[in-house]
Amino acid sequence: MRRLLGYAAKHPNACIHIVPSEMLLRIQSDASHLSRPGSKSVAGGIHYLGTTDPYFLNSPIHVQSTTIPVNTAAVSESEYAGCFANGQVGTDERSVLSNLGYPQPPTVIYCDNLCAVGLATDTVRAKKSKAIDMRFDWIRDRVRLNQFNVSFLPGAINLADFFTKSLPVWKHKQMSPLYVHYPVTE
Repeated sequence: MRRLLGYAAKHPNACIHIVPSEMLLRIQSDASHLSRPGSKSVAGGIHYLGTTDPYFLNSPIHVQSTTIPVNTAAVSESEYAGCFANGQVGTDERSVLSNLGYPQPPTVIYCDNLCAVGLATDTVRAKKSKAIDMRFDWIRDRVRLNQFNVSFLPGAINLADFFTKSLPVWKHKQMSPLYVHYPVTE
């Protein structure tokens, strides 16, 4: 919290700029495993309107950071839970965009864990997957219904990392211009 307040005090005029795009909802999802007291994990995400290019980044329309409500047994389960949490918010965003006249093809959720991508797309069946909380399988059902597509995006360029763990100051300074712009002062 101190970091956030310090940042806000140092940059009181920070703003975001949303650039024209194809109005396709894109979501980058991440999780940090066992990073909170009580063996809790955190799911985070950044939602933006983009294009079919996975490297096109627009300013966020939604960001989230939430505690996963159950204790997860593995990193892949935490990442799978992150896809679930982001997909639930994305469902409402898809409805709003459709009602505004921008019907959505399957929304891509980018995840930096291949096992979680495999669980969501039915290409991986983990030996101990029965221990995974059943509510997270909701995302797999939505992939089957063609509402979402979970794809791999390397962790080094996954911007949702920012919302799941405390990053070093140098990493924060490197990433913050991707989210926030500063007006030119005269």
